[in-house]
Amino acid sequence: MEIVKKEFPQAKVIVMDLAPVQGDIIQYVKAGAFGFILKDITPKDFLITIRSVAEGPKILPPHLTGTLFSQIIEHADQSRKNKAKRSCADDQTRT
Repeated sequence: MEIVKKEFPQAKVIVMDLAPVQGDIIQYVKAGAFGFILKDITPKDFLITIRSVAEGPKILPPHLTGTLFSQIIEHADQSRKNKAKRSCADDQTRT
């Protein structure tokens, strides 16, 4: 995913996995994933996820929302955003 994001920075990557492991989800989010779906998702929900991510929001499977997983993802995402802000601020002070 990091290669895709490097080559196509505007890409919104959706990760598909069979059984999410906490550490993997954290890595996906840190790498910039915009969505996470399970492999057993229905075609209808698959399309909903793609359309939703295209419109902007990050997507988690419904059964992970409100759980420890979603809290971890929010924390990892916020850390990534803070790191990006610090990097941008550092760049501005150098110029």
